[in-house]
Amino acid sequence: MTEGHKNVVFINQYFYPFQTATAQLLEELTEYLAQNDIKITVVTGTNGEKELLKRENRNGVAIIRIPNTSDGHKFIRKLLSYLTFLYSLRKSIKRLENDSIIVAFSTPPLNGVIPKRYKKKKGFFLILNNQDLYPDLLVALHKIRSNSLLYRLLWKITKRLYDHSDRIIVVGRKMKEKIIEDYALNPGKIQVIENWALRELENVGRDTEAGKTGDNHLRILYTGNMGRSHEHETLFNGMKRLSEIEGIELLIIGGGYNYELFKKAVKNESLKNVSFGEYVARSELHRLIDSANLCVVIGNKELCGHIVPSKFYGYLSRGKPVLYINSGEDEISHHLEAGRFGFQIPNNGVEDFYQVIKSVVDKREILSEMSRNAATYYSTNLRRDYRLKEYLDVIKETEATFAK
Repeated sequence: MTEGHKNVVFINQYFYPFQTATAQLLEELTEYLAQNDIKITVVTGTNGEKELLKRENRNGVAIIRIPNTSDGHKFIRKLLSYLTFLYSLRKSIKRLENDSIIVAFSTPPLNGVIPKRYKKKKGFFLILNNQDLYPDLLVALHKIRSNSLLYRLLWKITKRLYDHSDRIIVVGRKMKEKIIEDYALNPGKIQVIENWALRELENVGRDTEAGKTGDNHLRILYTGNMGRSHEHETLFNGMKRLSEIEGIELLIIGGGYNYELFKKAVKNESLKNVSFGEYVARSELHRLIDSANLCVVIGNKELCGHIVPSKFYGYLSRGKPVLYINSGEDEISHHLEAGRFGFQIPNNGVEDFYQVIKSVVDKREILSEMSRNAATYYSTNLRRDYRLKEYLDVIKETEATFAK
């Protein structure tokens, strides 16, 4: 082994300049590691943007972009984007330095299969970063059946990948429990590192006047992707019931499959208390969140342990009370109970939604207290620098393992 830092290679379909959640988190993580004298390379996709540089060094991070087709909402288009990325990755992985530390994110699913094939030959140390769980998530979303031939095949591939990885990072304790139980893994190789709020949200001072609970207007906010896994019926039917009460507004900013369905339903019903907008720039996101009194996160029981919505951390960093629509118990449920900064209601719990909103409209001091609790809990438990330091420790421990 050569002395000094090993080359640490992160593999993810998305990275700068794309603005997906994993791309933004990975950008901050790799720049932080580079600032701490870690040699960083990111292998990522062009995602149909052919004008992007194939190689670039940005803020100390070496970027290698490999060709793949553009993504989209339609399954076939998304699948083709995944497969072309994996095909290009197979060629690119052969050119990486021997004895590299490989950190494979879960976009696309089973991203670690390619470096696993070359693990022994090239001396890779393989770390899997599970932002979500596949193929289990496909079952939870009712895309495939758990007794299908396809699921059994994907399960075997995943099991082999887990067994041959050196370490697995997951974003929640429920996720750790699930893969230990479902894949019979050694708990010692699995580490929980939660995600964090982006620096544009955490580092900018909060506008304490925006979204202030002393006026007669209540703004409820949902930001980001509203895909097939984010049921919108609770919000739609709840706001429909609240339509006769003046001063209550639901603002949906983002996009996705269910975003379009929600928008169409609101138009058909001529609801005046729900409005929509497109994604905002990262530099403007803090102002948008600050303007809200209550922020919404959506999950469901079947998704518990499969994903942890990263928007939650952004809301909390801005000191915002959270309304979590979810029928199970997961990482966010734990934080809500421990920090007392929000509410959890079940999916399709329209009456629960109505009662929560009515309670905070009638007693605005509830939101004021929750806002203070949110800011305190985030700064004490979930800060960005805590999470980044955990990743740095993982890399240093891995390098120490190589040195033995």
